[in-house]
Amino acid sequence: MENDACFSPGDEWLRDLIAAPGDLIVPASPPDGAHGAIFTVLHRSRGLWTHVYRVERQPGRTGGLVTLLRVLEGNCLDMALAGMPAEGSHA
Repeated sequence: MENDACFSPGDEWLRDLIAAPGDLIVPASPPDGAHGAIFTVLHRSRGLWTHVYRVERQPGRTGGLVTLLRVLEGNCLDMALAGMPAEGSHA
């Protein structure tokens, strides 16, 4: 899978929380212990949508906390990664 390089071994659960097969995941920030990591995902299964997620590990749990930070219609990876306001932004 093209997105596997974004995650450490054993983190497949994280990838599966934010993306489906065929989606493209782009790391937007490295993980930091306090705030997790930011990922931008181009969802392709029901039209093109770009979502920005914060993913935080929860110590002692098998999962994590996923927060949807931004929703953009279309392929807006460059715009989302740059943090620019976008037309069509819903978050």
